[in-house]
Amino acid sequence: MSSINAKQKKRGRPATGMDPMIGARFPSELTARIDAWASAHSTSRSEAIRRLVEQALAAPQSPKQPPGKMAPAPSAPPGMERDNHGNKIPLRKRTKDDQKKAKRAKR
Repeated sequence: MSSINAKQKKRGRPATGMDPMIGARFPSELTARIDAWASAHSTSRSEAIRRLVEQALAAPQSPKQPPGKMAPAPSAPPGMERDNHGNKIPLRKRTKDDQKKAKRAKR
């Protein structure tokens, strides 16, 4: 009796790459900015994120600011304050003076 030595196929989806996959959640505003950058550079969202991270890591490092503090933005109009990552800061999380300025700007 003889049997055929055939290689058994593995189950599941084949591996697509050797690098580990990293998942991340971004606010919709940031996702839109990433997509705009990707389309301007004729690339995919994934490739855009890789390139932007590489650019950020290659850039000269600026002095660190304490977490939760707003970056100084004298040109930003009241009501448009942003944190160190460019995200809008909700009115309820601002200082009392900033809240008053934002309310006056809405009038």
